[in-house]
Amino acid sequence: MDTMKPVKRCVVGVLALLLLVISVLGMTGSHASPAATGFSDVSIVKPAPALYVFDVELVPLPAVPTPFQAIVIGKITVEAEAPGPVSFYVDGELRHTDSEAPYTWVWDEGLRPPPIHTLRAESSGGSDEIGVLYVNPFGG
Repeated sequence: MDTMKPVKRCVVGVLALLLLVISVLGMTGSHASPAATGFSDVSIVKPAPALYVFDVELVPLPAVPTPFQAIVIGKITVEAEAPGPVSFYVDGELRHTDSEAPYTWVWDEGLRPPPIHTLRAESSGGSDEIGVLYVNPFGG
């Protein structure tokens, strides 16, 4: 008996709902990061405003006012561009510091309410942040 069957059905249901919402809202979007607007030398490259499932970008998200710009299901490799070492924060809590480019961190935490989080990358050149709807029933 496949004990993961209910979990797989749940994930497929969530994906179907998300894709429906995305198709209704439109398919284009952009992340106006501080780096893109000239206020910072730090830019979160991944996740971008898109739907990610197990570290794979599936579809871009539309630019609509929501508390999150990216949807992540499962773990994701967070990547930032910066002039020096980068510290990664989730909801203001330091999670990882990387001192060698490319500056990355694998975000693989279990479910943590609420599911909407602020992901921030900081360096001596400034900071960048993005709102993320993060659902990872497999992390830990």
